[in-house]
Amino acid sequence: MRKWLVEKFNIDRWIWLIILLILAITVMHLLTRQDAMGVHEFLRRLYYLPIILSAYKYGLRGGLVASIISSVMYAPHLLLYMGTPGILMVNQLMEILLFIAVGTITGVMSGLEQKQKQQLRDQLQQLRRMEEEVRVADRLGAVGQLASGVAHEIRNPIGIIGAAAQIAREEAGDNRTVQDSLKIILKEVDRANQVVSGLLDFSRPSRMEFSSVDIGEVANEAMQLTMQYAAQHGIALKVIIPKQRPLVVADREKLKQAIINLVFNAVQSSKAGGTIQVALKEAASEDDPTAAGVSIEISDEGSGIPPEMLSRVFDPFFTTRDKGTGLGLAIVHRIVRDHGGQIRIESEPGRGTTVFIWLPKLKQRGSSDGEAADS
Repeated sequence: MRKWLVEKFNIDRWIWLIILLILAITVMHLLTRQDAMGVHEFLRRLYYLPIILSAYKYGLRGGLVASIISSVMYAPHLLLYMGTPGILMVNQLMEILLFIAVGTITGVMSGLEQKQKQQLRDQLQQLRRMEEEVRVADRLGAVGQLASGVAHEIRNPIGIIGAAAQIAREEAGDNRTVQDSLKIILKEVDRANQVVSGLLDFSRPSRMEFSSVDIGEVANEAMQLTMQYAAQHGIALKVIIPKQRPLVVADREKLKQAIINLVFNAVQSSKAGGTIQVALKEAASEDDPTAAGVSIEISDEGSGIPPEMLSRVFDPFFTTRDKGTGLGLAIVHRIVRDHGGQIRIESEPGRGTTVFIWLPKLKQRGSSDGEAADS
């Protein structure tokens, strides 16, 4: 019965305790002889227990409700003071007013305390996020310098190997075995060149060309470029863009690259028949609720990321795929940070992953009621 009431009416154990205290005190009043005034005085003061408890747990509203209920439950006992000197009746009425005053004051104080605690929790969470961002930035910087040196050292040998394999392939004639072997070499050389290019792109300082950008247009362009790739894997793309498209100050091509990288990652982690959703909406910064901006949420229904790996997803060369280079998310992280934005990932193994990107908005442009388009 209790479980059903908790589920049906969301009544927790503290509310039950407060109700039982008020009822118990009232019943003791009723069972006490009318002429035992001292006992009634003591029991009347016991009403402060549920009033203060309710105010402490539920703030001003809880204090007011408990004090009013206690006053109503105690009101019939005022009949005991009929015919007594007027000052005694006034004292009882003042006690009822005191119930409400104590409930109000305690509720207000409790509310302020809870607000301060929440502010401290928010500040602590913000500090932890900042520490994590500094840690990731330091790691990316160190790995970027190393990657740059390694990439420059191996690019020339890779080029020589590729050129030599191409010449050998031309000279091999109809020798099928040699041709197949050289074809594999050239394919792997191309793959190595892609990794080297990614390393160089990641390590060299970005030249950002900022301008006023319609982020809805950028998202649509990115979807057009990834639509065929998603279709080949049996994945549907869904885009949700506000009617009044918000503007951001951004490098259009870099921002498009970030969205494309994330959609490619989502496709590669999804199974055929799944859906990837890209949703834009106006949102405040998690670090500063007064900072207006735009949120880009890219969600998939893929395999998800184990919790123990989430803290490493932005590390260079970290990947959960056999053929991944581990640079895609690292590059996206850098692009977002270069825009003064924020990025985080939520994932549940077997259920999918959502990447949240926040970018500061250029200016307010009306409401954000969305419209959905399937592609």
